Amino acid sequence: MLRLVLGGVARSVACALALLFGCGGAPAYNAVDVASGQSIAITLAPLPPGRSFSGVYFSPQSGTTYVQQKGQAIGVRYSRLSCTCRVDGRGEGAVEGNLAELELRETWSGCAQSGQRYSRAVLFFKAPPEADRPARLYGWRSYRSTARQPSGKLVTEALPRQLWTAARVEPAGARPREPSAACP
Repeated sequence: MLRLVLGGVARSVACALALLFGCGGAPAYNAVDVASGQSIAITLAPLPPGRSFSGVYFSPQSGTTYVQQKGQAIGVRYSRLSCTCRVDGRGEGAVEGNLAELELRETWSGCAQSGQRYSRAVLFFKAPPEADRPARLYGWRSYRSTARQPSGKLVTEALPRQLWTAARVEPAGARPREPSAACP
């Protein structure tokens, strides 16, 4: 798995965001809360004192997501079951301030297109001003998918960028209850 050196990557992301959204102050990212559709502005900045990416989150896209930050290193693991389709993922990357970049590997089983998927993810940490409200992660993933066709041939394809949102589950050690999918 590729380990990212975030210093240069963060500068690249910041420069790209500055080109997209203009200069003047810290670069900002216009995120979307996938669950509500609400637009949210996020500025690249240091993490708030006493906060880190570490915790248990629930994401509509990834299910229960466990995040562990140690210094500037970050690791994630997640699992989602929808009817007969199970997705298990792991990833690692680097953190600079409220920005994390990761390389992810997913195993899809029992799905219409089972196999391995690889993605690059960019996550922004956003802590609400109220200390009693959970932190959220916003970002996107860009997938590369490898699947075996009925002929036995392996095919790799790039998939469109997908928005991603997660809310921290409080208390930090609680196991979130995932909504059940309506299965045929």
